[in-house]
Amino acid sequence: MRSRDVVDLLEDAGFLHKCRRDLPNDLGKQVILECGAIINLFDNGNWNIQGRFTPDQEASLKAIMVKARIHKRNH
Repeated sequence: MRSRDVVDLLEDAGFLHKCRRDLPNDLGKQVILECGAIINLFDNGNWNIQGRFTPDQEASLKAIMVKARIHKRNH
């Protein structure tokens, strides 16, 4: 799934993004959210979440990312 598609899913859930940029190691993209969370999207399909966020935000972000991965498999 493209980082643009992930940003769309995040924004649909109420998470606004500040910026989207290449990872420093050039192995994927990084999406920085206004809430303080940072989502690293790796070219191999893996992802992780870091930064500042509440436990509820973390649970929501993880659910969105699982949804994004399922969406990727179905297309």
